[in-house]
Amino acid sequence: MTAATANDAFDAYLRGELGKMKDPFELNKFVSFLGPDQKHVLTTALSKSRANGVVEKIVAATNVTRVTVPIASIKVGAIGTRHIKEIVASVQHQLDRMRAVADALRSAEKSPFEKKKDVHAKQFLAEKVDATNYVLLDGNHRAIALVIDHGAEALELLVLETRG
Repeated sequence: MTAATANDAFDAYLRGELGKMKDPFELNKFVSFLGPDQKHVLTTALSKSRANGVVEKIVAATNVTRVTVPIASIKVGAIGTRHIKEIVASVQHQLDRMRAVADALRSAEKSPFEKKKDVHAKQFLAEKVDATNYVLLDGNHRAIALVIDHGAEALELLVLETRG
């Protein structure tokens, strides 16, 4: 476990969101070029357009920690269409159980789970549920792809903590 900052969380979110649109090398150059205020503005715009509340959680975080967590301790957050939500709920949102429903996820109507060649943004924003469990705040599709297509057994999380 290592200390991280809100700026690291902004970076991870931007790489995840913009990674769908850009070459990974160019994306890293672009995100690294942005100043903290620019990252905040861009994160705000993307978070609002996706209505996911991520920017509010980053801003409210009193502590950000980078930790590598086994997939058995990670739950998938809000995700997809009604049919995909039902499939994910059938395995209690547990990331380590997604392999069991991989075929159903891939065959679901409007599925975003076609086999991916590579997932470039491999940091995920999360909140701690209890002493050993986490829930993803963003990047659910990427996390599932890393598990079902690439055999990931652990993920690097930026854990956003708030006091109160």
